Amino acid sequence: MKLIFEEEKELPDLGALALKLKEKINQPAVVFLEGAVGSGKTTFLKAWDPDCSSPTYSLINIQKEFVHADFYRLDSADELEPLGLDHYWEQRELFFFEWGHQFYDELERLCPGDFCFYLFKLNLTENNKRQYQLYIL
Repeated sequence: MKLIFEEEKELPDLGALALKLKEKINQPAVVFLEGAVGSGKTTFLKAWDPDCSSPTYSLINIQKEFVHADFYRLDSADELEPLGLDHYWEQRELFFFEWGHQFYDELERLCPGDFCFYLFKLNLTENNKRQYQLYIL
């Protein structure tokens, strides 16, 4: 795991941050979003696509530019294959998976071989800002 980007920002500044990260992420890519509930994962993605909503209950949402999935409710990697991700690999080149890092090995096995994998960490700081770190896996 190699750190390729780090920054601290206010939550309203996520639009500029999203533009910076678009330049850093080589597609096709899977980006694991890691952060506490309320840390700004879905808000960050709204900077990429204003119509983005949390897939907490639907598990997978298809956006204009990417697929956004939330695996918080999954108990094991065995639950990934029935979601039909193989269908989505063909439709988009960018995937954001909340709570997906725990399934890294299985997702790497399921996705096409040319995908890059990233980990994007969102952490709340003491002064109510967010610290962002992007790693290539």
